[in-house]
Amino acid sequence: MLIFGRSLDINTERLRQKAHELALTHDPYFKLGAPRRLWREFNKDVMNLRAFIRNLQEKETVCSQPAGEWLLDHADFIEEQVMMIRRQLSGKLLRRLPCLKKAGDLRVLSICADYLEHVDGLFDEDSLVAYINSYQEVLILSIAEVWSIPLVMRIALIRRLAAVMELVRDRRDACELVERMLSGIEPAKLEPELLNQALDQASQDIPLSGPLLVHLISHLREWADDSVTVREWLFCKLENGPDSLEQIVSYEFQLQAAYQVTAGNIIGSMRNISRLQWQEQFEAICTVEQTLRQESAGSYPLLDFSSRDILRRQVEKLARRLGVPENLVAEQAVDLAAKVCEQYDEEHMELDGVLPRQAFVPYYLLEPDGIVQLRKALKTCSSPRYLPENSIAHRATGTYFTLLAGLFFAALAVFSWWIGGNNNLSFGQWIFIIAALLLPASEWAVTIVHWLIGCVKETRPLLRYDFSQGVPPEAMTMVVIPVIWSSVTEVQDIAARLELHYLANRDPNIHFALLGDLCDATAETLPDDDAILDAARSCIEELNEKYASRGGSTFHLFQRRRQWNPSEGVWMGWERKRGILVEFVELLRGRPDTSFSTIIGDSSVLEQIRYIITLDADTQLPLGSAQRMIGNLHLPYNRPRLNRKQTRVVEGYGVLQPHIGISHGASLRSWFAGLWSADPGIDPYAFAVSDPYQDGFGQGIFTGKGIFDVEAFARVLCSRIPDNRVLSHDLLEGGFLRAGLLSDVELIDEHPATFSSYQKRLHRWVRGDWQLLPWLLPRVRDRQGSMQPVDLSVITRWQIIDNLRRSLLPPGLLALLLLGMGLLPGYAERWLAIVLATLFLPVLRQLTFLRWAFWRPRSLLATVGQVLVTIITLPFQSVVLLDAIIRTLYRLLVSKRHLLEWVSAAEVERRHRAGAQLLLGLTGGYLLILLQVFIAASLPAGTPRFIVLVLCALWAAAPFFVYLLDRPAVGKARLLSRDEEGELYKLAGQIWAFFEDYVTASDHWLPPDNVQYEPPN
Repeated sequence: MLIFGRSLDINTERLRQKAHELALTHDPYFKLGAPRRLWREFNKDVMNLRAFIRNLQEKETVCSQPAGEWLLDHADFIEEQVMMIRRQLSGKLLRRLPCLKKAGDLRVLSICADYLEHVDGLFDEDSLVAYINSYQEVLILSIAEVWSIPLVMRIALIRRLAAVMELVRDRRDACELVERMLSGIEPAKLEPELLNQALDQASQDIPLSGPLLVHLISHLREWADDSVTVREWLFCKLENGPDSLEQIVSYEFQLQAAYQVTAGNIIGSMRNISRLQWQEQFEAICTVEQTLRQESAGSYPLLDFSSRDILRRQVEKLARRLGVPENLVAEQAVDLAAKVCEQYDEEHMELDGVLPRQAFVPYYLLEPDGIVQLRKALKTCSSPRYLPENSIAHRATGTYFTLLAGLFFAALAVFSWWIGGNNNLSFGQWIFIIAALLLPASEWAVTIVHWLIGCVKETRPLLRYDFSQGVPPEAMTMVVIPVIWSSVTEVQDIAARLELHYLANRDPNIHFALLGDLCDATAETLPDDDAILDAARSCIEELNEKYASRGGSTFHLFQRRRQWNPSEGVWMGWERKRGILVEFVELLRGRPDTSFSTIIGDSSVLEQIRYIITLDADTQLPLGSAQRMIGNLHLPYNRPRLNRKQTRVVEGYGVLQPHIGISHGASLRSWFAGLWSADPGIDPYAFAVSDPYQDGFGQGIFTGKGIFDVEAFARVLCSRIPDNRVLSHDLLEGGFLRAGLLSDVELIDEHPATFSSYQKRLHRWVRGDWQLLPWLLPRVRDRQGSMQPVDLSVITRWQIIDNLRRSLLPPGLLALLLLGMGLLPGYAERWLAIVLATLFLPVLRQLTFLRWAFWRPRSLLATVGQVLVTIITLPFQSVVLLDAIIRTLYRLLVSKRHLLEWVSAAEVERRHRAGAQLLLGLTGGYLLILLQVFIAASLPAGTPRFIVLVLCALWAAAPFFVYLLDRPAVGKARLLSRDEEGELYKLAGQIWAFFEDYVTASDHWLPPDNVQYEPPN
């Protein structure tokens, strides 16, 4: 029963008592079909409100009521709230909400309705928190219920509004009935007989209803206020006698005023809820949150909201899967962490005084080993269910390779049978078929396994401290850009980029530095060196003068001198980027004999630097991303723990790799860059080898841009890698330091604008990958030249192998096309089908998510475009890859020289602008095309000769397609008409006038929420 317009004299204590009483009547349980009932009733309420609103809009009468006016004025807002409820209240959430056994309603809906009943629809944050916390003194709400309160409260408000408007509509109907009854009577001829006749025609019997009587009285008073006969007629219709006439009218007006107040309260409450940031109230109400905040290590309350939400959702998930209460899961996790915390003091702590991961609540909620312990602890007071998925996660590496091997052999068997199953082949021919299918089968196996990981394992961001208000001094960080100078202009551009990094991530405990090397030379010094160094020094000093505090420096310059490298035959910075980072870490740790010849900035801060964020010269550091990365790595749960030999990080993370996006400007430089920036697609360095490893094993791949722990880097890497042997050091660094992927932090990078620049970058990457071949051996020399065991995990070794396999895939598929057209046993068309199907695997993978592909067609089309470009340029790409592989193997095994050959991306772009060929590998590529044409021409009838010849024609036209792809993607600008220009000038003037009139010093330069134009206020 709904009561409206009550006096709001209920105090907080009384509200608490009502909450206790309600909780004692509830008996919650999970019921199938509850969402359907909720939506059925909600839709009915909405339809009734819409019908009444249409009635108010279409019929203009004297029967308007204040409550109806409230509804009409806020009809659009109410419709907006309805749309929000339908969009945000998903069926998945509703199925997690318990119902009441007797009433069948959702428990949280009953709570919201009862609360609104006691406050007459006037929502107040503090009173709601007090009411629900009092309810939870008897019964605990689930996390899903607490999250759903704002949405369910809107449903309860709309239900209450519909009930009020039903009563208002009854009175409006009564008023309209009176109007119709009296419409045929002239005021001058008003007689009791005519009134009785009108009542009979309207089928209204005595006694009359209250609303009808009141509106009849009101209308008759307007017509015949002094008529004695009408007054006597009215007295005859009242059972209570003449004295009740004024009382009835007064009561009705009071009731209408109560409806007006209630309608105003309801609509005002909906507006308050729409502006409400529920996170703070949620954490004040959620019992699981209060339990997790009791963690002994004390790190949980310092997490940011998204990290705390990850843990709460995991509690919810575990409770649902184990079949136990949510708060019990949280309590047991807190107790287990507290026991470990008590066992360790400062003498037993690990690297940098960090507690073991078992001393933190996330270990028992996120880690497979911790979940096993949690389930065991829950057995003392409940009967938790078995978790098969946790057993798989507990043996993730073994499961991965078992599944990979099974799918590989399955694909190999299926392809081999399809190729030669109907032919009488010799043993040797079967060996040829199997050998030829190794690469395609491996690609299918890896793609399917990684697709399965993406389907089964949801992406879970790493936890982080909330450093949005500032980085503490103990987490002081240096943002560095290692760069090889080549001109004064480049110095100024990179200094400007460093300034942008600072402006987007200002913090007194974040410093910014340029780590400079001079370009390779035939002498130790060149005439242009002094100008470059003076420009770098001047830029850093200007930045410090502009931004640094008095007596300190925020910006730094660390410039190295050239050293003679007999292996490369040039004067260069020692070990290029890897060397400058190693020497910088050694400088931070106090080593005096580094090759840094010029240091600008306050050196006293160096010993306080704990973390380094390393970026490329063309990388953008978005707003607040530095603070988020530092918050991730500084969290004790994430900090690196080394093995006993101090050779590798085995728990936590020594380096974190953010997600890398491609800048919008880069995507507009050419159609090629735009195609590759739409989606990572088939790029193995950005797509296929990142997320599956982080999701499946909790360890990603470091690609050279991210944040690392200085102490862990110094202990593990400074002396581990030998000189002049490693070009692509990122994968090794990520393997030794245990890289983690920050899926919710993005850095913005550039992309090669031309296809030849892309080929050169790919050539460099492949050379670097193949130079890691010795690291698959048991022992490799260190910096001092002594043989040391290669302490890399199985996953890191597989990542090295997988990169080598991927570099062999395009040449392998091209070889299948060449040899499968008559030289290999089996049907030529089937060899062609296998090659094309393997190339289109990225498209097939996206098509498995039909809904995603439907809503993101641009991504799907971009992937199709990438595959087509790969097919068209396959011979030339194969030549480039084979050149990189053979060149590396020769240098690695024979010459031992030029293993550090490297050209920066900026230098590659400059050389291309100066004039470069469209496509690398032209000579070798066209030789392969001619060979394919010769083989196709010799094919017998009934073979796919035509398809192969068409493919050869596409290959031959590849330079033309590349020329089109290298053109700028920006279309021709459309000129505005005079009318459009005039409209734009008019709008610009109105916008300017708004800010000039309403954003003033008297308002502290704050714009108003709204301005009333009509009528003028």
